[in-house]
Formats: sequence, C-alpha cells, structure tokens
Amino acid sequence: MNLISASSVTFSCAILLGAFFHQSTALAQNRRSIGRFTRDGVIAAITPGNITVTHDDGQQIDYSTHTLTDEECDSVVVKGRLPLSFIDPGVVLSASVKMSPSGKAQESVSELTFVNDQAEELEVERTNTQGIYKVVGKVIRITSRGVLLKVAKSPMAKQGRVELKTTDARKLVFAMQTLDRVNAEDIVETMMGVTYEGDVNVINEITIELSPHRTRKVEGLSKTDLLLQKYGYLSDDNTSEPRDVKLKNYNLRTDISPLQAKVLGMKLDNMHEVVYRYFKKRPDDRIECKIVADETNWVNETSLMSSDCVDSGDDHDEVLRAAYEAFCKATFGSNGPKWYCDGMSLMANYWERNDKKVSVSPEIVAYLKSNPPMSLNSVISDSGSSFHSSVGSDHSWKENAGSWALCYMMIHNANYSKDFRSLGISMMSGDPETFELRFETKMREIDFEFRQFLKNFDVGYREDLCEWEWKVKPNKLFGVDMVSTEVDARAGWQATKVELVAGQTYEYVAQGQWQTDPEFEASTASGLNGQGRLVGAIFEDYLLSETIRLGQRGKFVAETDGQLYLRCDDKWNQIEDNKGRLKVYLRKAN
Repeated sequence: MNLISASSVTFSCAILLGAFFHQSTALAQNRRSIGRFTRDGVIAAITPGNITVTHDDGQQIDYSTHTLTDEECDSVVVKGRLPLSFIDPGVVLSASVKMSPSGKAQESVSELTFVNDQAEELEVERTNTQGIYKVVGKVIRITSRGVLLKVAKSPMAKQGRVELKTTDARKLVFAMQTLDRVNAEDIVETMMGVTYEGDVNVINEITIELSPHRTRKVEGLSKTDLLLQKYGYLSDDNTSEPRDVKLKNYNLRTDISPLQAKVLGMKLDNMHEVVYRYFKKRPDDRIECKIVADETNWVNETSLMSSDCVDSGDDHDEVLRAAYEAFCKATFGSNGPKWYCDGMSLMANYWERNDKKVSVSPEIVAYLKSNPPMSLNSVISDSGSSFHSSVGSDHSWKENAGSWALCYMMIHNANYSKDFRSLGISMMSGDPETFELRFETKMREIDFEFRQFLKNFDVGYREDLCEWEWKVKPNKLFGVDMVSTEVDARAGWQATKVELVAGQTYEYVAQGQWQTDPEFEASTASGLNGQGRLVGAIFEDYLLSETIRLGQRGKFVAETDGQLYLRCDDKWNQIEDNKGRLKVYLRKAN
C-alpha cells in the first residue's frame, strides 16, 4: 500500500456517486422508510445478506436479507420437490417405510423428506400403523436400489444402517425455513418488506419455490464414493465369520464385507500417511484393529487381540477416529487433553493430502451454525492431560464439533500453525504445557479469528485464504493525501493502512476487474449478477463492523473508529476459484 500525493495522481474519477450504505438492518432503520413492497420474481443471484431478483418487467433489484437470519426463521418459507440426484452423502433424510421384523424395507418409499435440522437424532421408530416405521438417517451413499442411510443401532437396524428402496419417479421433498439451499433460478412466490431512503430494500418475509428445472452444478464425487465405485465388483455382503486383512499400516480382524474392507483399508492408510506427514513421526509397528459388523458372527471367535488394539464397530468415521487415537498413543504416549483429542480425531475423518478445504460432514456444519458461537476458552477449558477416547458415543460428534473447528483453524492458519503443531506434540508427550501458556500473548487474536471462522465457514471454506493480517498497521489520513491498496478476489478480509475516524466521510475509486465464477465474465468493483462487489468493514478492539457496501466509486461515512478492511463480496466457501485484483484509492472527502 502506498501513500500518494494528490499532485501525483489525477483523481479523474472524482465525480462520485453519493453515499453508499451499510447492508445491515441497523443502518437501514436509521434511514427514513419511504414505502412498503410486495413482489414476486425469479432469483438471479444470492450472496450472504443479499438476493438479486428479476421481476416480470425484466428489472433486476437487490434486496437485503439481513433480517432473515441463518438460523430457522418463521419469516422464511422454502419448499419444493427435486430429483433424488440432489441427495448428497451426509445429509439427513426422513421417510415412512414398511419394514419386516428383521429390518428390511418391503416397499419403495413414497416420499423422502430433507430434514431441516441436520443435527436431528438418527432413529428407526415404530409408528401407530402396523409395520410402518419412521426412519431418520444420514445418507451414506446412493445404491442401485435406492439410498443407504446411517441410523442408530437397534433391533430393526442391528448394523446401524437401513437401505430404502426408491424409484426414479420419487422426489426429494424440501420444506425449510432458511435460505441455505436457495439458488439462482428459484422462484420467489412472494416477498414483503420495506424500502428506505437511498433505495435500500429490506425483506421481512419471503416464500420461495425451488425451481424444478434448476440445473445441478456437478460436484466431484467424494473419495469414498470414488473408491466404492472403483471397487464395486467386490461383494458388499458381510462375511459369516471374522478374517484377517493385512494393510500397510494396520492389521484388521473383521467380518465387514470385502468391498467395505477394501475402501476402509485405503482410507485408514491414507489417514495414517497424512497424520505422519503432519507430526513427522509414526508408530514402529502396525496397529491392530478389531472391527465388528455383526456380533453374532463373533460367537465362536478364538483369536486374541492385544490390549491396546482398536476395538470398533463398522462405521468408517468411528474406525478412523479410533485409529487416529491409537496412532498418537503408540507414537507419543497419549492423545493429549480431551479437547485436543476430540478435535484432532475428528480431523482424521476428513484429512486429505494437499487439500486445505473444509470437508467436514454437513451435520457438523449445521450443528455449529444452529447454535450460539462458542468462545475459544469454552473449547480449551479441559486442558488436563489424559488418555481420553472420543469413540463410542452416538453424540460424540456434537461434543467434538467445536474442538474440530478450532483444530482445523489452527492447522491451516499460518499465524498459528507452526506453534500449534509443536504444542500438540508436547501435550501428547506428557509435557506440562497448555494452549493458554503457548499462546499467552495471542489469545485475543485467536479468539477473534475463531469467532470469524465459526461465522463464515462452510464446506469448501479455506482458512489459509481468510487468515487475519495482524501485521498491517493503520494510520489516519490527513489533508488531501490519497492512499492506494490492492484487493485480491481470492482472499478474505484484507487490511488497509487506513485508520478511519467516526463521522468522517471518505471517497474512493476502485480500478481493475476480477472474476468470482469461471462461468461469469469479469466485473468491476460494482459486481456482476449480484456477486463480486467491493465491500468493506471496520475493525476496532477485536470487533468487526457490519459490511459496508461499496462499489466502483463513491463515498461512505465511517460509523466508528477503526482500521478499514476490504474484500470481494462472494460466498466464503467459494473464493478459491476467484481471479483478479483491484487497486483502490482512498482519501478524506472535502
């Protein structure tokens, strides 16, 4: 960033467009309302806090959705019926199904319903109608006959799984009170709200019908899906008695099917290699694992396993967590404090080499976002050394979610990653060190970044692109001097060297173009299709203001003292493929 004399730069863009506005409800309420609206249309674009709607006359208008929170909101109704191809592994579905006493589905389900609360308990529950059960389960994968769900183990689901039969004609029913799954092309049946001075439109109520013609953006298959597809020629029937399966880093004693053994074995060896590359140390010997699919197959089992072998059911997530903990115990002597073990063992489920994106299951994302954001201290409060195990409880993923979030952030944030790795090794090796001692001088910075992460993250989010720029120090502007800074579309909030003063008016010009989607044309700082607008925020005393909606040129009034931060307005989990940079010039307005 450079300080430039007004005489050396011609501020040719000095014909400014008047005051731009905060996109927050608070600022809108400070403006005088000039009317109410009731409208319909088709969604052209949706970004956090804003939707762009195309109306019958062809006009596209931006609307603020800040009054409609990310959590369930009675003012939001989203409904629709979509093809089963829109089912993703990890989402929670419910259905009513006729089942045999042994837990086999006897008929194709008439309807599959998306469960709005992705943290809802998984179950197979008898209804008042004989032979009909309500199934709530997490999607494992799509099968040739229908969909395979993970449920709680019970007499009706001894292996914790239920396969529901479907037909091509079946639809996935959505009925939600959030905007999470709304896309461009979806239909606004009706929306009501208030228009404020400055042409600020704030939605108070909205009803959306998911477009039956929406085109699904083809996502790459998960690693598990690819492996299941690759080795689909193997049998997926559990064996009638335990057998030995030798892997590169593990010895398995198991009755799981040949297909599941192959896929789980490759995931175990991959996890082992990733964890080794992180800690740069591994166990001397193979880790022994007893993996049980059906306890009745083990009645005549005579093989003896070592006392510290992994003893687990056949759920892949459970096995990976237990294998990670065995890795650490064999390598360092313990798993460290409870919060660290919880977070790192859950990390092991999703860790891939050379991939920094959040790939955690949707239920964990939904759980963290549907609950009040936790503080750093609430996660690390249990810092005592232990031989804790996170495996065994159906609710352990909820208890571990906050620890996972902190561990993911610390591993991928260059401000802390080196010290966090060293701290982990020390704690697992029995050294009397804690998180608070290691990061004593950075606790407020970490707590702030952790709150930002919990607010912004989603599947696909990259912490390394969003880490805070603590070393950039701001200064106040004086006279007619002008400051310039570059803003990268492929990054989160970026620090400027400008310290704003509350009540002072500033004017700016942004030059250049950037691109927020390979399918879109490049745009200026005013954005395109509701995305890619230049926005700002003010950082002061570890608090970040509401977003300031900027653009290619204009003026704004600083609502508070603090350092100005800028970014390209795009979904936080989609900035990885952004391209381009803008050069922004800023000075005090006359």
